[in-house]
Amino acid sequence: MARKDDIRFDHRPIIVEHESARGEVVRNVGAFTRGSQLIRLRYMMFMEGARWPIVSALLGFVAILVTLLALMMREHEVQLVEMHLFSRLWALVDLDPSRMVNLTLPDETLIPLQIGDVPDYPDVAVAWTKFVRCIIVSFVSAVIFSGPLTLWFVSLSRKIGVDILKQRHERGATRVSRALLFQEITAHNHDRLNAEVTRRFAPAERSLVLQKWNARFAEMARLAAQLRNGEPGIIQAMPKPDTVPADQEALPALRDSASLHVPYTIADIPYPWRLEQSHTMLIGSTGAGKTTQLRNIVSEARARGQRCVIFDLTGAFVEAFYNPETDYILNPMDERCPPWTIFNDCLNYADYLTAACALIPSEGSNGEPFWAMAARTLFVEMCMKLLDSGETSNGAIAHHLMHADLKEIHEKLRDTIANPLTAAEAARMAESIRAVFNTNAQALRFLPDPRRGGQPPFSIYNWMRNGKSGSILFVTSTRNDLALTRPLLTLWMDMAVNAIMSMPRTMDLRTWYLFDEVHALHRLPAIEHGLQAARNFGGAFMLGMHSIDKLAETYGKEGAVNLTSLARTKLILATPDMNTAQTCSDFIGLSEIRETDEAYSIGASRSRDAATITPRTEVKPCVFPTDLMDLPVLQGYVKFPEGFPAARVELTYVDYPIIAPGFLRKTKMSAAPYVPQDNADGAATGEAGREATPPRTGQIELPLEDLRGASDGEKGHGPAPVVGQTEVSPDSPQGETRDSAVPAVRQDDDTPQAPDGDNILRSALRSGDDIASTHRASLAKPDSEMRPEGRLASGQTPGQRPEQQIIIEERTGQAAGDPVEKEHRHRDASHDVSHPPTGLDKDMDMGM
Repeated sequence: MARKDDIRFDHRPIIVEHESARGEVVRNVGAFTRGSQLIRLRYMMFMEGARWPIVSALLGFVAILVTLLALMMREHEVQLVEMHLFSRLWALVDLDPSRMVNLTLPDETLIPLQIGDVPDYPDVAVAWTKFVRCIIVSFVSAVIFSGPLTLWFVSLSRKIGVDILKQRHERGATRVSRALLFQEITAHNHDRLNAEVTRRFAPAERSLVLQKWNARFAEMARLAAQLRNGEPGIIQAMPKPDTVPADQEALPALRDSASLHVPYTIADIPYPWRLEQSHTMLIGSTGAGKTTQLRNIVSEARARGQRCVIFDLTGAFVEAFYNPETDYILNPMDERCPPWTIFNDCLNYADYLTAACALIPSEGSNGEPFWAMAARTLFVEMCMKLLDSGETSNGAIAHHLMHADLKEIHEKLRDTIANPLTAAEAARMAESIRAVFNTNAQALRFLPDPRRGGQPPFSIYNWMRNGKSGSILFVTSTRNDLALTRPLLTLWMDMAVNAIMSMPRTMDLRTWYLFDEVHALHRLPAIEHGLQAARNFGGAFMLGMHSIDKLAETYGKEGAVNLTSLARTKLILATPDMNTAQTCSDFIGLSEIRETDEAYSIGASRSRDAATITPRTEVKPCVFPTDLMDLPVLQGYVKFPEGFPAARVELTYVDYPIIAPGFLRKTKMSAAPYVPQDNADGAATGEAGREATPPRTGQIELPLEDLRGASDGEKGHGPAPVVGQTEVSPDSPQGETRDSAVPAVRQDDDTPQAPDGDNILRSALRSGDDIASTHRASLAKPDSEMRPEGRLASGQTPGQRPEQQIIIEERTGQAAGDPVEKEHRHRDASHDVSHPPTGLDKDMDMGM
């Protein structure tokens, strides 16, 4: 509570001082002259205004007096009053009081009296008394009648004088008090609630539904308050949106009323009806109050049994809300992190590619995207190969991509579009691509792999669909760990956002996405897509950030504008810099204001004395940027969409009790071990993952029959023996064969296969290698050998040709023709099958 004389709030006048001012400005007149002229001007203008009520009062008094005299006094009584007045005037000027005068009585009798004795004569005294009474009555009547008129005139003059100098809102944005905004939004929500109840329920059920809604609203507020106070057992008392109390089972209308929307609050002001899903942005410096508001939203969501996904860099949310029975923490450096692999949340090639885009970000709008795109391709193709071979573990990814040598990787990725990326002829490029992947994905090594008898694997996709009511997914890290975990945290948040958009559409709010510092992660395309489309699937975002420049550093200038425009509700707290303050001032809006200025003209002649009032129209911000920079802690402005005015608000700090440690940091960093498939525990992976992944399709494979045919043709042998137990043909449902899926060849009687079959298969594979080697060797030849009329570009040597050619092929998607095609203008069909294109697929290029 601020003190009464706090200079920030008491509006006292401030003396403007300029530290750099030198000397004083020379004025035409002195202070006394200027002040005296203004006093005279003010006095004259005051008297000019006061003249009208005074004149009106006098006129009223005279009119009433004349009327009374005419009605109550006769002519001779008027004469006696006149003689009384004459006698008083005679004595006033100190003349001879013994002078004799004739006094006319009512009966026309003349009586000689001394002028000093006239006031005491009985008839004169009676007439004077009556005259005085008429004066008193006239004065009182004038006051009674002219007094209210005078007060009205004075108050009207003051009101006009104040109003003429007030600012007038012509058009543009508006700003009101917090109480008025609360009143208007409450009335708006009440009207929308009645409209929704009228649309969904029968007339006989509406009153009962509204009663239940009010009781539900009060219960949620009570539970949220208890959660803030940390009362025990409150988690178990949370209502579940998918269950209905027993007293509502009998009436379907009451059962449906449980799904009626209940507005959340921001800064103790309710959201306008169903505008939580228009998303919210919190802008403020460190300690301004963003975390306070975010935790208030979490307490309300948990009280209603709705899920939250929280990005927590400080541990404040884990400390206040973590419940090990319902919640999950994703942090490779936290001991409470459940086993997770990318295979648990990716269903098909597109899912892996989307995950790769989040894990391996682009290098910015001005950077070269080739290396990130190539690293993504390498990662996706390796994941698909590992999925086919059943090695769905983090240790397998680390072994085959991070630890294996280039030759092993190239062999593993044979017959994939990533094959040319790992060719030995372009070793420098391949190692650079792998370095990009290792830099961004090294945190995968430290994620625990599922194992039999241990904690069940976790799937973000399954949690989003089947998680417990009120469950919270914490994606946490410390700032010291961000250098390692940032890509992985980005991947998790991206998956969480994409998961809700795979669910059925709904207008009801399902899940809150809370980012305390959205710019701490890599650029998340899912945030941009989620802000645009998540409201259709029940998602609501609340993004906290420090400054606009920091957001633009992560998302680019256009991306920052896109995010701030999609989050339509703004809570603006103390901003750290002028650029952010200026942008926030623009968020609140500009107003066209008509204001009046007052000026004085003074001079030696009264004709020069005047006061002028000049109106002018000016466009001003509703809140100046400097005012936003000077805001106290926990104070700010809230701006809702749909035309609601802005208002200054004050957050209420709640000291949530600590119910769990914010971080349980691992004391020992050990990479996930690689277990070969023959020794791997197959039951340990995939239990909590997504649905069974179908086999990959569309990949060019060389059937074993073609290999046998090629071997027989080359060596002159007859039909080759059976290679596997199940023969694959083009008519088979699978439609393809994996090299890794070829088992050790056995006869039906489990006797070892004849050596000839093994030799034939090896010969076929060697022949394929010879063809690939011939193709790569042709690329290494100078253009003069390939095309006599061609020449190498300036500065290029034949030794540089292979790597450059491969890079060109990868980026353009067009492989250079081999000698067979160039000389004969045609290819053999088996040659196409044996050698997939070396360039990146165009669709892949567009996807990344």
